[in-house]
Amino acid sequence: MPDAVGQRPQRQLNLPLLPETEPRLATLRPGPNALALQQVLQWLDDLPAGPDADASSVVSPLFVCGPQGSGKTHVLRALYAELQSRGVGCAWFDPRADWTPVRQPHWRVLFFDGLDAVQGDGVAARARQETLFALMGQVWSAGGTWVGSAQPAPGRLALRDDVRTRLASGTVCAWQPPGEADMARILQDLADERGLHLPPEVLSDMLARLPCRLSVLRGVLVQLDEWTLSQHRAITRPMLRQWLAQAGPLTDPLSGL
Repeated sequence: MPDAVGQRPQRQLNLPLLPETEPRLATLRPGPNALALQQVLQWLDDLPAGPDADASSVVSPLFVCGPQGSGKTHVLRALYAELQSRGVGCAWFDPRADWTPVRQPHWRVLFFDGLDAVQGDGVAARARQETLFALMGQVWSAGGTWVGSAQPAPGRLALRDDVRTRLASGTVCAWQPPGEADMARILQDLADERGLHLPPEVLSDMLARLPCRLSVLRGVLVQLDEWTLSQHRAITRPMLRQWLAQAGPLTDPLSGL
């Protein structure tokens, strides 16, 4: 998974922040986002290969916006993994961690996920926006670029004018939440990647009983798989209900992003 820059404050989470299996662009199901995915792939194709290529001369920044639970983080993580596999130096900035204000020389593409979290006029928000602006300027001057995400389009974020303008200067992709059928196929793909047999009735129960958010459903799938392995039993509908009763309220680690 991406190594977030900075240290996360210690806290208890019911669900893992990220599942163990990384998403891949080749297996993303576009659903209602065929055009947006095409924009992402075109941006990737335009990015010169190799660790020392000059990206800023031909590639503008990329921004993915869309409602909560639409899968923005999933898309950014898939793009991050693809760039890493091509030898492109990347850095992942977590909105809940402290950010270093200095770009490392090998960073060509910076990922800023969940920029909703840095909005506002408070002291902490203003400091984070100042760091964001500095990092974007540093990477651009060095021939790199950045990828960002938030619920609103970048031009509508409650940020400093110069930060908002810089974020909106490139390709903006509007991402929509997958429908139930697409969500079911995504979960089935994730289960297959883990070698997990997910009966149709269990899949239906998950979609009916859980928030229709990719981050929640992926996290539940990971923990449910680990729990059933510890019990040495296959996943069944009664086991799902037992696990949900024991788990209690589920805390989405990406809530608000």
